[in-house]
Amino acid sequence: MIHRDVKPANILFADEHMAKIGDFGLAGIAAEARGEIWGTPYYVAPERLNNQPEDFRSDIYSLGATLFHALAGKAPIEGETNSATELRALKNQPLLLSVVAPEVSADTARVLQRMVAPEPAQRFSSYDEL
Repeated sequence: MIHRDVKPANILFADEHMAKIGDFGLAGIAAEARGEIWGTPYYVAPERLNNQPEDFRSDIYSLGATLFHALAGKAPIEGETNSATELRALKNQPLLLSVVAPEVSADTARVLQRMVAPEPAQRFSSYDEL
């Protein structure tokens, strides 16, 4: 199963040591997760914008974009409008966290850059690897 809408508003904190993902309204089985584009453009994986197959790596992208935004104060890909953001996501590499937020450790920046890699094959191959 993939969530398909990981974003800041859907991360809930049970206490200071536990975060949970909520709002499974767009969740679906990976084989069925194609069709209309839903979700918040800053956090939507490029493969969804291209109407390509999605899997858990799409959620890894969205979680990476969420964490990037939390640390940098801006999303890894932004545009003036939702459509402009989507177009940039299809054509550009994400911002470099090490440039936007140099105070973030190099190890953290490397992990997040891999999470928001444009191609699913460039992202972590499993949650365990992440």
